[in-house]
Amino acid sequence: MKKNIYRLSLFALALFLGGCATMSGYYRTLPSPDDSLFGQGPGRNVLSVAKKMVYLERKIVKGSCWDWVDAVFNRAGYPVKKRSTVFKGDEGGPYADVSVLRPGDWVMHYNLEYPPYTHSSIFVRWLDRKALVAEAFDYSGQDKEVPGKLAKHCYAKAFGILRASEK
Repeated sequence: MKKNIYRLSLFALALFLGGCATMSGYYRTLPSPDDSLFGQGPGRNVLSVAKKMVYLERKIVKGSCWDWVDAVFNRAGYPVKKRSTVFKGDEGGPYADVSVLRPGDWVMHYNLEYPPYTHSSIFVRWLDRKALVAEAFDYSGQDKEVPGKLAKHCYAKAFGILRASEK
């Protein structure tokens, strides 16, 4: 009995230390996307910077997934004053109508691939629109020394959407 409790405790600790990452095969690094997926306007700039940070620079941003996405937006020329709120809810809902997502949007969502954590990622495109599975740039967070990546996320519980804005 003590052995099982010890193993369960170690497993729980591993999940806790994992932060925004996941142990499932569903959440894995994807190959570099074609720039034609990036659309036009500010979102394209955000995605171009994210792609550069992930694939060319292998840029590490100490901190959380939020810190990494914030760094991408800042480097793309969209500091806080050049971001518009598309949707603002909270972790428990209401959740966003994700049909409004555009490439380059910052999505704050409940990480269904690695619960019970919230997560920030940058929407690229739908992989399965009906199941709300998207391709997104993101970062593992938890002060890990790993670069960002392109991964799959389910956006069924997206509670915040920010968009780069020229205004």
